[in-house]
Amino acid sequence: MSINRFSFALNASENERFLVRKGVDMLALLRALVARRNAVALYFGEADGRLDTGFLGLNPAYEELIFSPGRDPDSLERLLAAGSFGVETSLDSIRILFIASHAEITQLNGQKALRARIPEVLARMQRRESVRIAIPEGKPSFCTVRVGSDPAREIRMRVNDISISGLGLVLGTGETAISPGKTFHECSLALPGMGVMRCTLNIVHVRETLPGSAEHRVGCQFVDLPGLSREQLRGYVARLERAQLATG
Repeated sequence: MSINRFSFALNASENERFLVRKGVDMLALLRALVARRNAVALYFGEADGRLDTGFLGLNPAYEELIFSPGRDPDSLERLLAAGSFGVETSLDSIRILFIASHAEITQLNGQKALRARIPEVLARMQRRESVRIAIPEGKPSFCTVRVGSDPAREIRMRVNDISISGLGLVLGTGETAISPGKTFHECSLALPGMGVMRCTLNIVHVRETLPGSAEHRVGCQFVDLPGLSREQLRGYVARLERAQLATG
């Protein structure tokens, strides 16, 4: 992959929704990448040069990312001559792309390292609508579904995970009113710190969490979520994602 292809991916209008720009969110994401020490591929030049390396550190005060120098001195020298390079790695199976510039050699703990400037923008190449975020146990969320009409009753389920497109709920065994293919209107979803959101849910699947378990996992999709509710949900998911990255 040439660095030109990185530029195309970061500037394409259809990828705008995948972008994270410099700020708190980007620093949280970069810290998580450094903490995981995942493999990193650095691409440079017009001839698809590549250097396999890894993250060593992040220094926001000096606007710098630190990489290991890799095991190919010739590729490292060519990367330094190019000055800028594309970075490809992953975090929780999500592909991460960005361009780093001002490449130069530095020292970290007495060892040779590669330094570059923190990017202005990076891409998380997965549809953010489908990224599922686990609900923290200390701040649980619950969803109440109205079933039946004569008489009507309510089923309250704990939210296991959430995304902009749907929910994962926990249902006790023996409850048959919740089944795949059904749609429930006037559901109430409690978003801790943000209030209660009304929504319509379509049940996609109901599965045992574990063989013989007393609980089932219910996969749901939001149906025709209004714009204001979508923004409320988007804010809640972003808050959970920042907290998860900060502790990752």
